[in-house]
Amino acid sequence: MEQVATHVAILSEGKMRFEGTLEDLRRRTQSIVVLEVDQPERARTLLSQSGCSVRIEDQRLLVEAGAGSSPAELNAMLVEARVSVSHLGLQRAPLEDVFLELTHV
Repeated sequence: MEQVATHVAILSEGKMRFEGTLEDLRRRTQSIVVLEVDQPERARTLLSQSGCSVRIEDQRLLVEAGAGSSPAELNAMLVEARVSVSHLGLQRAPLEDVFLELTHV
């Protein structure tokens, strides 16, 4: 669907749950910032203190940024605290998860 569609509509039980572009649909979900750092526990503490929800999986930090915390701002905060960041990426929920969230009644 993502390869060919520009606009989508989601119907559930005869009701329109969503209508718009794929990008609008993607914006409905929280992006996760994925970080690899040299001091994961210290980084988790720093980010948590700034209002972010942070968990560690497979030596990576998965961060649900608080309002106004962009990936660049998270990176700057860690670098300023002398935590070395070796990877920073953005992960979005699959569209199937968004669909299930919208149609869950």
